[in-house]
Amino acid sequence: MVDGKVAELATEESELQQQVAETEEDRAGMVNTIKCQEGRLEMVQAKEEDLENQQRNNNLRVFGVPGRREGEDPRAFIVKFLEQAFMDLADWNIDSQIQHAHHLPTNWGHDNRNFKYPRPFLIYVGSFLLRQAISPKARPTVLLIVDSMSIFVRSDFSKLTTECCWKLQQMSDPLKAIRVQVFLQGQTS
Repeated sequence: MVDGKVAELATEESELQQQVAETEEDRAGMVNTIKCQEGRLEMVQAKEEDLENQQRNNNLRVFGVPGRREGEDPRAFIVKFLEQAFMDLADWNIDSQIQHAHHLPTNWGHDNRNFKYPRPFLIYVGSFLLRQAISPKARPTVLLIVDSMSIFVRSDFSKLTTECCWKLQQMSDPLKAIRVQVFLQGQTS
């Protein structure tokens, strides 16, 4: 009777060991599947980021443009402003090249309506050459001063790309990174 119980327990133990081994094999397979899926997810996220940046390729953000009145057409206002600000671009026929413009909902990340800096504009520029001529690559970071406010132009990047640029900047020059952080704060929304 004892021998029968011992044999029965030994059989149950070997079955349990077999089940544990199978479970560990299944777990290892699942871990590999999860790693594979995580890799695919990262690849899809990178493609999504690239697509978003490609869609934003024609966009420029213009910061610090003063004086637009409520009800005034943002596109007409920004075209007039750019024509006055960039007199050297008079031959470009800016009016036909700016296809769309609107105010962004925030002004540099500040919710305070008394903050003196106006909300930035997002403009869609149809011409690659005009976009390059206006962009910060072709001009200094501070384009001009109007009513004691600096006018900035930068490319419109996705939130992730903007954060990555800021982190790279922070690593290369900590003091400059603080100034860049102040500039970019709220622009990734």
